[in-house]
Amino acid sequence: QIGLRSAPRAFDWRPSRLRAVMFKHGVGGRLPPDVRRNDWKAQAKSSVDGVRDEKYRSNALRIEVKLAEVLARTPPGEPRALEDHPRPDKFRTAACMELLGDLCDIAGPFSAPLRTIREELAKGIYSDYYLADEDARSFDQLPFFSVAERLAGEKVKMAEELTQWQEVVAERDRAVQNLEESIQTTRTSVNRGLAQNEATAAKLLATQARAVEANADARAAEDELRKLRAELNATKEELLLTRAENLQLKGPTGALTPRPDWNALDPFGKENYESERTLDLTKAVLDELEVFKAKTEDLVKLEEAQVLIEPEAEATDPFVGMDISRTPAATPRNAPPAASEAAKQTPAPANEEGPPRLRTLGRGSEIPRFLRSVEDKVLVKKLSKRDTEEFIKQVWEGKVKSDAARKLPLALHEYLYEFLRGKHGGNHPSAVEEGYNLMEALRKFSYDADVMLFFEVLTGALCEGVYHDRNVMTKALEGYLPAVAGHENLISREDLYAALHEFFPSKSEDDHAGLRKALFKDNPEGEFVNFLKLFEEDANLNQGEFITAIYEQHWMEINKYVEQVRGVLNGVARKEPGSNIVSLQSVRDALRAHDPTKSDMDIDVQVARGAQFGTSSEVTSQCELAAEVDMASFQAKLFVGLVKRVDNFSLKALLKYAKPKETPVEGAAAPEKPED
Repeated sequence: QIGLRSAPRAFDWRPSRLRAVMFKHGVGGRLPPDVRRNDWKAQAKSSVDGVRDEKYRSNALRIEVKLAEVLARTPPGEPRALEDHPRPDKFRTAACMELLGDLCDIAGPFSAPLRTIREELAKGIYSDYYLADEDARSFDQLPFFSVAERLAGEKVKMAEELTQWQEVVAERDRAVQNLEESIQTTRTSVNRGLAQNEATAAKLLATQARAVEANADARAAEDELRKLRAELNATKEELLLTRAENLQLKGPTGALTPRPDWNALDPFGKENYESERTLDLTKAVLDELEVFKAKTEDLVKLEEAQVLIEPEAEATDPFVGMDISRTPAATPRNAPPAASEAAKQTPAPANEEGPPRLRTLGRGSEIPRFLRSVEDKVLVKKLSKRDTEEFIKQVWEGKVKSDAARKLPLALHEYLYEFLRGKHGGNHPSAVEEGYNLMEALRKFSYDADVMLFFEVLTGALCEGVYHDRNVMTKALEGYLPAVAGHENLISREDLYAALHEFFPSKSEDDHAGLRKALFKDNPEGEFVNFLKLFEEDANLNQGEFITAIYEQHWMEINKYVEQVRGVLNGVARKEPGSNIVSLQSVRDALRAHDPTKSDMDIDVQVARGAQFGTSSEVTSQCELAAEVDMASFQAKLFVGLVKRVDNFSLKALLKYAKPKETPVEGAAAPEKPED
């Protein structure tokens, strides 16, 4: 189903013409009679065919003329031997070897050494391989530079084919991974089905046992009823005999002592007294049940109304510290420690009959509204990874629009409840049900950077400014890389490493090493990197290793910086021992000393936020007036907004490549409009 049976037709792995016709000298047996093999000597001799060998008084002049004539016969378009830096040529090389042989003939006592030198030079120039250039039945011995040129071309082709095959293998690996995930999901479903079948079989056996007991009880009841009827008939007969005796005992007046009329006093009759009484009691019970049901529905509506009336809780993780049964969620190997710890807090589906359910946390004021439930359990509706990511994207987009339309923006957990209520038409139980299933999905997929960031902001571990700061960083990086590379999608690895150091100046060498390692996982081969693919997501909206590493380092750096600032503020001297009051000037000085890279304006903005001043310009005046603040209240207000390093990513690196906007010079003439 995933196409692993055959390789793509675009790849032709048949040996090329060079590999098909090359063979080594002296290997492979005898050649057919119509096939000629031209070694370097035959080529040298044929290179001077047709050259006039006239008689000259000087042998040197004869050889010089012969050399000039041979070089003049070089094929058109090829560089001449006398030009500067000519390329090697097989024809000129053969001619020179032939003329070197002529020199050996006239060298006298030097003939033998020169011939030996000629043979050794031929071994160093010519390889042991042959190639047919024009005639398929003639094979020429190749010089090494010809073999090198052809092998270089073959190397380039093989490199291209290797790249294509690596892409195919990567695609097959992804398909196999998806198939393994599908198999694992199917195996989990099968195991769950087998467990449900075993539970159903056990329940069936218990039901059959109860049915046997019920049948035995019914038979015993029938026997008891027959006995009671027999006793009743005997009592009736005895009563009739007693009445007859009483009639015989009447006196002369014909009457005995007045007795009550038992039949008249029996409002239910003599025969159907028990059955009619049972029916009346049943009707009365049903009427009371209807009244109880109506009151219960009214109580449920009242509880839901109280849930909505009670104020919203602070942003926290309500599952932390709750004493309820949990099962650890599936966490990938590369998930961050915080995500793995949060996954352990997931409440397990209740083990009960019927469809699976999740236990709720109740309706206390400490529970966020989107999790306040008057029911003990809610139905499980599993969300896939893609569904979870798309839901998070919808919430963020709606949150941005909501903040733009409100004077006072809502916190993320407050807006999430409004979003869920609007999605379900104001139905609170449906909104809460989806809220619990969303929390289950957030813990299950907490290895993803987008999911983890949403969970951290939702539970108050990070402020919402981290999300917006990450978006600014991503947009800047997407514009910075093509500007550095000078190409729309390719950049060399070394240039990319240098660009990352410039864009993230405050990262440690360990962090940069982590980015390089993640980049190698996404692009293990090649000198160049396609940086556009680094920002792409797969079918389940999973980012690559490189972007995931950048996002994780981003919020972890902010978390670390916040803890450092918190420690600095806790170390500010108090006015009195045991008091929480500090001077505003000492707070300002502590923040300046902790981060000298920040400007005084940036420090005053943070101080104004924590002290709840209207503007940062008030900070200086308040410090001169010896203003004091409560440290706990100051920190609570300060960390509502984003607190981070100024250079956690550098926009100045992007400004180097930004084109300046042209501003019109005052008094300059406006450009003339072209005439129609």
